[in-house]
Amino acid sequence: MDLNSPAGRVGVWVLAGCLAGIAACAKNSPTQPSQSAAPTLTAPLNDSPSDDLQLSTLQPTLRVTNGTSTTTGTRAYEFQVADSDAFTTIAAVAASIPEDAGGKTSWTVGSALPPTTRYWWRARVVQGSTTGPWSTATRFRSRIQGYMRNGEVYDPLVNGESVGAPANVSLGENGARFTTLDSLITYALPQPLTAGEFSARVTGLTTNSAGDKTKILSMQEGQSDITDNRFRATIEKRFNGEISFRFISGGEVVNADRVFLTFDPAMTYFWRFTWGNGVVRLLIAENDATGHVMFDQTKGYSGVYQPIPHFAYIGAPIPRGGADGASVPGMVVKDVWLSIAPRPAALGSALRRE
Repeated sequence: MDLNSPAGRVGVWVLAGCLAGIAACAKNSPTQPSQSAAPTLTAPLNDSPSDDLQLSTLQPTLRVTNGTSTTTGTRAYEFQVADSDAFTTIAAVAASIPEDAGGKTSWTVGSALPPTTRYWWRARVVQGSTTGPWSTATRFRSRIQGYMRNGEVYDPLVNGESVGAPANVSLGENGARFTTLDSLITYALPQPLTAGEFSARVTGLTTNSAGDKTKILSMQEGQSDITDNRFRATIEKRFNGEISFRFISGGEVVNADRVFLTFDPAMTYFWRFTWGNGVVRLLIAENDATGHVMFDQTKGYSGVYQPIPHFAYIGAPIPRGGADGASVPGMVVKDVWLSIAPRPAALGSALRRE
C-alpha cells in the first residue's frame, strides 16, 4: 500500500484510531474485581414467649420470626437475655445460631436462670461482617421456685409451697397467711450465717394486731427457748404498732429504740434485717427497699453471731411467756431472702405486676 496515497493515508488513520481505542479501553479497565454491596438487614420479630409471660422453666426457648436481607448468603442470629430493658447486665447470651430455613429461628438458654425473676430478651441477624438491628425487647418471668442451699435461702411463698417447714400457715398465690399467733415457718439452715440479710415482703399488717411481743422475723441457735437464746435475733411488730428488735451475739444484748408506726393491711411493707461487721440494722419501707422509709435504725454490737445450728423463722416459735410473744397473726408473707449476700435487685421481680 502506498502510504502517501489517499487510500493509504485513510488506512493509517483507521489503524491509529483502533490502536488508540484499544489503549483507552485498557486504561479504563478495573485492575481489581468489583466488590458486592453490603446487605441491608431487618430486625427479627420476637415470636415466643409472648410479652411478660410467666414460664414454668428456668431454661426457656426463645424464638423469632426471621429477619430479611437484600442479598443472598448465610445468616445467623445473636440472642441476649438481661434483667432490665437497658441490657446493661447480660444474664445469658448466644451467638452464631444458624438461621432456620422454616422462617423461625430459636435458641434454648443453656444454663438455668435465677428463679422468680422478670427478664427481657432480644435478637438480631448477622450476615458476614454485617450486623442488623436488635428486635424489640420483650419480657418473660422465670419459674417461680424457692431453694435452700449453703449460705442462702429464697422462698417466694406464692406457689403453694415453701422450702421451709410451715405450721398453721395457709399457702396461697398471694403468699403465706399466718392465721394464728402460733403460725410459723421454720428454716433449718445448712450452715450458720455469721453475717447477712434476712428480708421479706409483708401485707395484711394492722396497727393493733393480736398478741403482745409478736415477731415478723427471728433467728436463734438450735431450738431452745428463744427468749434468752445466746444467739438471738427477733424483729418485733407489737400489738400497738410498736417496732423493736433484739440481737444477742453470744452474750451482749442489743435493743432497738422503740418507734410506733401505723400500718395499712392493704399495703406491702418490705422488712430487711442485716447483721455483720459489728452492726445490725432494721429497715422497713413501703413496697420495697426503694420505697418510702418508715423505720431505719442501726445499732453496734461486739462479738460474732455464730449460731450452731442456725434456725431462722418467719414469725417466732412460742416462747416461755406464751403465744402472745410468737408470730403476728393476719400477716401475709412472701419473697423471703436469707443469705450472706445482699438480696439481688431483680430477684422476686416476677411477683410484681408493675
